[in-house]
Amino acid sequence: MNALYKLFNTFALTVIAVVASAQTLSAGTIEANVGEQATLTVSLADAASATALQFNLSLPANMTVNESGCVLGNAATNHTLSVNKMDNGDYLFVVYSMDFTELVDGTLLTVPVSIGNDAVSGNGVLYTIRSSKSDAVSHQHENASFAIVVGTTAVDGITVNKWKQDAVYNLKGQKLAVPRKGLNIIGRKKLVVIK
Repeated sequence: MNALYKLFNTFALTVIAVVASAQTLSAGTIEANVGEQATLTVSLADAASATALQFNLSLPANMTVNESGCVLGNAATNHTLSVNKMDNGDYLFVVYSMDFTELVDGTLLTVPVSIGNDAVSGNGVLYTIRSSKSDAVSHQHENASFAIVVGTTAVDGITVNKWKQDAVYNLKGQKLAVPRKGLNIIGRKKLVVIK
């Protein structure tokens, strides 16, 4: 009976800790063109004495994180960052301090995101967000989603190579692979090529 009582109290304290926690992670909108690298800024609000935090990051298809380029921000001084790609393609971020330094409100970290050539606009999600305090009490937080707006690289103009569209003949009526020096017939017109 005593073990059941302890189990119930542990469960109740865990539920209270989860409900009482107000920390929030948020991420701003990313805008980038295909083939470019963009920066995702993850911010922390209402840090509430947390010393460690972990979350998963899910990105739309054809977008990847440059794991070695992730940098902690002003909310995580004296902390260490671990970033790992999981089997499902999402990323696991863990921010911790060996001396239990508390996190503060501000920029938690910046994440370089590569936008692949086949990427399209969509939403990213920070999920399974958990924090803990120096007393080892763990808190779960709400998921946070953010927009990723993908543009295309502008094309200034297209130059059409007429030599490849129309057949090229010499004056004897022989088909040529490319125009040669002299008089050529291209698309029923006579054209002088000087090389």
